[in-house]
Amino acid sequence: MENEELIFTEELRQLTTNDPGHPETFNPLFGQLLENTKYLKKEAEDQGQQISDLSAELSQRSNPNLLINANFLNPVNQRGLTEYTTNFKYTIDRWYLKYTDSASVKITNRGVTLAGTTTNDGSFSIRYPLENSRALFGKKVVLSVKINKNTCGNFGSAVLCRGNGPNSLAGVYGSVNLDGVGVFSVVIDIPLDNGGYSYIVPVIQAYNPNSTVSGELEIEWVKLEPGEYATPFIPRTYAEELAMCKWYYRTFPTYARQRTKLILANQLLFYYTFPEMRVSPTVSNYNIGLRVTPVNSNTEITGFTFALESGSNKDAVIIYANKTAHGMTDAVLSYNGVAITTLDAEIY
Repeated sequence: MENEELIFTEELRQLTTNDPGHPETFNPLFGQLLENTKYLKKEAEDQGQQISDLSAELSQRSNPNLLINANFLNPVNQRGLTEYTTNFKYTIDRWYLKYTDSASVKITNRGVTLAGTTTNDGSFSIRYPLENSRALFGKKVVLSVKINKNTCGNFGSAVLCRGNGPNSLAGVYGSVNLDGVGVFSVVIDIPLDNGGYSYIVPVIQAYNPNSTVSGELEIEWVKLEPGEYATPFIPRTYAEELAMCKWYYRTFPTYARQRTKLILANQLLFYYTFPEMRVSPTVSNYNIGLRVTPVNSNTEITGFTFALESGSNKDAVIIYANKTAHGMTDAVLSYNGVAITTLDAEIY
């Protein structure tokens, strides 16, 4: 019975030469042996179920992904294009395009498609310079990638490199050949001595050292994790990814408005603040579409020229509006929607 209480008897009475040889002697002993057998069988079943439950639980646990913006089904794409073709440039946030002859990165509903064509001994790739790489020196990591489409034959690969930036690679720690579709993983030992290089750089590429290569790699996700076992890929939320990506790159919206912080006879100072970035960012398009207006009016006051304060501001952009004897006692600086100011603190 299912709820029957089973008892395990550790010691059985030993028979002696004086015991009579009839059922009343043997049946109780056989009964105890059968009871022990049932008990052990039930214990084995219970232990098996516990192991099964634990395995199911562990299969849903995942090491953290050391890469951000690696879920290509819903990538952060602050630069705003659906296709990137410019060499030596970032594409979707954190991923850098590098090729020998021609290549592109396209965003689709199935992931990111890396496509290209090379001449002999050429390659095309996307690369990710990992900040704080030194924490992994002397340790094991697992590099994994999921490929949904592969028309590059056997020439696709996921490679873990070292270097001083995405365009300055100096050696390979390990790699896995992407010879089809599915999930590909490789365990890699990173030496304690990194040769003085600053970054670990995962690379997804197509490369044929002996001939040309042409085709596409449709990538769903990439994962780099500590340890020596590949665990499931569990993506972060888009909000988490976006917040982390803004450490490296962010934009000002076209509706950004800022009231003056300092008024001088020939100059107004405007101060845009934001969460601290990795380094003092390179600011682009800051003066395209800028307008100075009174506080309570949208009428532009013409004649101003604009200048950006140089310096090590990781959390602010300071803009000077210059005009001789402007005569203003208060003012607002705003954009008219012509361009979006970009702040680039990426690794190059």
